[in-house]
Amino acid sequence: MPLVHMKDLLSHAYAHGYAVGAFDVVSLEFVEGVMAAAERSRAPVILSLAESHLEHYDFELLMSGVEAAARRSAVPVALHFDRG
Repeated sequence: MPLVHMKDLLSHAYAHGYAVGAFDVVSLEFVEGVMAAAERSRAPVILSLAESHLEHYDFELLMSGVEAAARRSAVPVALHFDRG
């Protein structure tokens, strides 16, 4: 499933009365865990990278992994750079 715009994701959720979880990820293990749970639940998700966590990981490397996970997902995924 391709990446989706967060506005579209949240508009659909609002119109249909459900919430979308947003999770700050700081490693590929976090990404894998969040994506596994979202796909098992068949629920859309927002993957977020927070500026306050940049000292803990290489942004370019993790962003590449986040984008790859989102693009191969079976559920809608939006990406968010928190406070960026």
